[in-house]
Amino acid sequence: MAMSLVGQFLGEEVTPDVRKLLLQALSAIGEAKGVREFAFNRFNLVVDTHRGTVSLQDDLDASENGEVEMSIPEFAAALTR
Repeated sequence: MAMSLVGQFLGEEVTPDVRKLLLQALSAIGEAKGVREFAFNRFNLVVDTHRGTVSLQDDLDASENGEVEMSIPEFAAALTR
């Protein structure tokens, strides 16, 4: 289920401009530590550089299935596929 949520995010929200924005934010991780939040139409994304994680939340699914957490490198790899 987790990967299908990521797949839905990539298919529904990630345009070339969004991909560029997120990849730039991920590449700046070494420069700034902290939490960065992104709000899209259906999904919210939280990049936590202290923990090295990305949390993806589906606004339309309040159950456990509507949220997934992965490492920053995993998320970056998914963005570049």
